[in-house]
Amino acid sequence: MVYRYNKLIASNTYNNREDHTSKLHTCETVNTQLVFWRTLDLVMASKEKKSSKRKAEELDKAELFDGSVKKPAKSQTKTKKAKTEKKVKKAKKEKKRSKSSKKTSSKNDTQDISDTLGVTEELTEQGKPASSKVYVPHYNVSEVTEIEHATTKFIEAYEKILELSPNMKSYQNSFNNKDKLDFQLIPSFTRYKLQLAAELKSQHELNKELNMTDVLSYESKYKSTSGDPVLPNLKQEDVERLTEDKPIDAAGNEESITSDKLLFKDVNQSTFISSNGVKKIWPPPLPPITDLSLRARVFTHKSMVTNKLYLKDSELLESHNERLEFLGDSVMNTLVTMFLYRNFPHYDEGQLSRLRVTLVKNEKLKEFSHEYKMDQFIKSLVNQDENSNYINGKMKMNADIFEAYVGALVECGTDLGTIEKWLEDLCEPTVKAVTSMKRTQFENNNVNDVNAKKNLYSLIGYAALGLKYETIEQSKRGDPNFTVACKIADGTVLGVGRARNTKLAGLKAAENVLNNKELIEKYASQRAAIPRSESATKTNISVSSIPKQKAATVDNADLTTGAHKTPISSGPVPSIFKQARKEKKAKRTNALTAPDPSKNADKSIVLGPDGELQMI
Repeated sequence: MVYRYNKLIASNTYNNREDHTSKLHTCETVNTQLVFWRTLDLVMASKEKKSSKRKAEELDKAELFDGSVKKPAKSQTKTKKAKTEKKVKKAKKEKKRSKSSKKTSSKNDTQDISDTLGVTEELTEQGKPASSKVYVPHYNVSEVTEIEHATTKFIEAYEKILELSPNMKSYQNSFNNKDKLDFQLIPSFTRYKLQLAAELKSQHELNKELNMTDVLSYESKYKSTSGDPVLPNLKQEDVERLTEDKPIDAAGNEESITSDKLLFKDVNQSTFISSNGVKKIWPPPLPPITDLSLRARVFTHKSMVTNKLYLKDSELLESHNERLEFLGDSVMNTLVTMFLYRNFPHYDEGQLSRLRVTLVKNEKLKEFSHEYKMDQFIKSLVNQDENSNYINGKMKMNADIFEAYVGALVECGTDLGTIEKWLEDLCEPTVKAVTSMKRTQFENNNVNDVNAKKNLYSLIGYAALGLKYETIEQSKRGDPNFTVACKIADGTVLGVGRARNTKLAGLKAAENVLNNKELIEKYASQRAAIPRSESATKTNISVSSIPKQKAATVDNADLTTGAHKTPISSGPVPSIFKQARKEKKAKRTNALTAPDPSKNADKSIVLGPDGELQMI
């Protein structure tokens, strides 16, 4: 552009060089300079055309008045034109060759300049601008309205900061004494907004310049663990020169709850005797939450922060106790499972599961929360009137606070062994009461010997002993187990068994008798001392009622044990047993219609195939 300017001046087209140079320097922007040079190019081209026309007219006039002056012949002009055209074509070819390598870069540079300056132009084939258009940025009505609204809100927000915010000296004083503030204020010290407001007010009081670039990058430089200034224009020496204007939380406010009260040091404790006979204090001391912000989150319900639309999603999650509740619920289930598994090695998985449910259900956690007075410090917008669903329901919120407290202990780095020991001491009275009052729900129902009844009868049983199993206690609500006693004919109880059904309970009773070695030896010696004729029970099938040719076959049958000494031959033998069953059925019918105790003397007792005594 400078080259074209010098060329223009050298051609004497413009006589006043100083005038144009002064006009050039008055251009304030690159954009206007570019337009200035293009305008000069257009003016120069028009001047050249006008000068050539003027020379031609002067020659015509001179030829009319002076014959000696002649115009050049057409042939000469044509040859001159042809020569000049050839020269122009060669020059164009050379220029194209030399500029082919620079064409792409020049176009990119031109486009970059145009995009930067907001100028668009149309180029001819020779690369000269056909027309120049300068587009000035413009705004529509909606954008202008938004700008004015944002500006108004910005000024109002800045004035509100200067009115309400403490200066940096007051902020640092409150930051160093957070344990004496209302615990609802503590989460604000973990976010950058409060400290930024304090620094803005401090700069205003010190009449320091405000750099908006530092304000926009403030969040990335903020550290919640330190109360030092973040803005570069504000130093700690400047903070010392300030006068503390007002504390963040007024002292002596009766409604404020400081973080010290959340340590629960004034809990009413009592003593109880453990299962080992040791006197212990209950409830055990509560492990403290060392992080003040976590301590405040435990007692903040989600309803307290749902209307804080100025907070980001990540900041909202860190402002209430639901995430801590999720963590505490999982940790409690794991730790309770661990100490139950360790303290009750003889319980199966079903018994351990039932016992764990008793300890971690909402009703029990609500009781734990009430013992530590946690329910008195809940901050929530949920209706807690006497007639509300909150009071009439299970009050799950109280149980959630206890789970959130356990989660906060884990979050602040408390050792899991310490938490497990605290939970074990806290649950010990409940475990003791449940396992003693509902002992049958947690007893072992497994049977080691499924043939315990047969084995017992083979050792001490005989017909005259009258060994039998009798259910002495049925299952009932809250106690699903049966109790079965192993007795003899005179009513002596040899053993008792308990299980979820009578069959298992009878087997366990037989096992208990088998485990009593002294009792087994006593009744085994009694059976050995009794003659076989006295120990055997007479059968109700008379020999006279059986045909003589088959009597020997029946005599060979051992009715006491249900086994035959010799095989029974085929023939009328099955009909004999059919007759015996008919007689047995008739006697039962007669006993129901007209019971007569004297008829029971004719009945016989035999050992059935299942090892139990039967009366026929």
